[in-house]
Amino acid sequence: MSGKFSVNKIVGEIKNAEIEEEIGVYKNVCYMDILGFKEKILKSNDDCEHYDNGKLLFQIKHIGDIVRRRIEIIDFSKKSQLKSLMISDSVYIFYQDSEFEDVLEIISLIFIYGIFSNLFYRGSISDEKMNHPSKNHEGLFIGVGIVKSYEMERDIARFPRIVISTTYDSEYLVTDDDGIRIFNIFKYISDKYDDFSPEFNSELNKYTIFAHCKMCDEYPKECLKKIIPNYLPDTFEEFIDNVRKKIDKHLEKENRAVPKIYSKYFELYNSSKEEKFNGKK
Repeated sequence: MSGKFSVNKIVGEIKNAEIEEEIGVYKNVCYMDILGFKEKILKSNDDCEHYDNGKLLFQIKHIGDIVRRRIEIIDFSKKSQLKSLMISDSVYIFYQDSEFEDVLEIISLIFIYGIFSNLFYRGSISDEKMNHPSKNHEGLFIGVGIVKSYEMERDIARFPRIVISTTYDSEYLVTDDDGIRIFNIFKYISDKYDDFSPEFNSELNKYTIFAHCKMCDEYPKECLKKIIPNYLPDTFEEFIDNVRKKIDKHLEKENRAVPKIYSKYFELYNSSKEEKFNGKK
């Protein structure tokens, strides 16, 4: 009897070790989704100002491509544990502490594409743990992190901003007017713009042009600007002015319904532009 018990115990310990080896543990979760996405889905396709599901599907696919491609680039330059999951317009990014700066970069790329596609994102970063079976179940994630990040996005973010619960320190994490820590996306883009612009335009070239345009293999800048409305200009000043035009358009159309949403973009916009023009970093 005792011998059988010992064998079972050993077998159980082996199985537990296999499970622990197979399940990856992530310390942090970033969650983002699009403000008013349900309304965009439900709006009539007859009005050209409204989104049809085909256009939305392409834009959401493009966002997923940007996230996956960026993770591939990061993984190529340094072995990372970054994982992403996309459900409709919702983007999850799972990462370790050492990959926080990489996540800020991915968030900013999503934000850039979104704002020039009239898709306004909000989200959260949570430092609650997540479990992920690393073999055979790439799309399966479970843990408090998913719940907390979703609740933070829904209940705390409210505006188009990324709220932070992690204690990680960065010059790009600031305290908003309501005392909530947020990621200052505009300041980040301002500082990194020279790096972002050529690479992001290259991504647009890869994923967008061939879906919309059958032209020659060469795409001069003038052609790109006509084909792709979200082509990035050469300087941050041009970029931020284009952002202003987008916000103006939305304020004019939708301010009565959601004034705080777009006014929050103006706050971030004005703060970042002032810092840039005053030479602050």
